[in-house]
Amino acid sequence: MADGVVPARHARGAVPSLGDGTDLDFDAAIVLERSLDNIDTTGYDVRRFPIRSTWVVDWGAADIVDWWRWLSRREVWNDTQSEWMVLLVADEHADAIEH
Repeated sequence: MADGVVPARHARGAVPSLGDGTDLDFDAAIVLERSLDNIDTTGYDVRRFPIRSTWVVDWGAADIVDWWRWLSRREVWNDTQSEWMVLLVADEHADAIEH
């Protein structure tokens, strides 16, 4: 932060918080899906995509076939959990985004 320049991530009000009731007023944004709870997305095209997945191993549910699949192909035997991001694009710009 040389010469009094403040990076955008530290500037007060530079990054609106959707959780504080801020009205949506942007052309496009990528946010965590959970940050959209109780937020009205009317006027925006909303597209979900996974950002990461985790596997919580259920050791007791595995049989010998599951172990073989894990060792040979790294296939999991119980469900994975994903965290999702959301691309919000203002309706007037939505046709510019490829599906």
